[in-house]
Amino acid sequence: MLGVALTVTSCSSDDSPNVDLTVDITGAWDLVKQETRNGRISVTVEGEEVEVGFAIDGKNFDYQQFFGSDPNIITGEGSYTQVTTISFLGETETDEQQITDNGEFHGSTWEISGSNFIISNEETGDVVFKIKELTETTFRLEADLSSLSQDAIEALLNQEGFTGEFEVSGVIEVLYTR
Repeated sequence: MLGVALTVTSCSSDDSPNVDLTVDITGAWDLVKQETRNGRISVTVEGEEVEVGFAIDGKNFDYQQFFGSDPNIITGEGSYTQVTTISFLGETETDEQQITDNGEFHGSTWEISGSNFIISNEETGDVVFKIKELTETTFRLEADLSSLSQDAIEALLNQEGFTGEFEVSGVIEVLYTR
């Protein structure tokens, strides 16, 4: 494969005028936003369904994501603070964790298919993001959390100690600039 990792014939998405699919995304991008909207987990515990609200957001970004070519490997460098908020039975708990190594992308590859950005990982399966904005300087992605693979959901929930049958809903947005 040549140095250019991306050549797509379409120049824009119908619903996103700021999506130029001819942009070469390879190289370094600064992570500037990670935000969850309307995060909900429905968990069945001993036959009872329980709903939990959650958000996994980021702040204090000093982190770069690298999208390689030939092969399309994802790596990262730097750190940021991940803020996890759980709301359950009227109580809210917030935990902050310094992320210095973005483990969810270890061993991950990427591809663009139409207006989708797909991250593949043997442990968690594919995560499909919709490209909401792509220019030479901005790369904004959104994923519907209900479309995650069961393995990816379990990886997310195991961090919070959930087990049993569950469903996840919400949207996660990730924004990069360069």
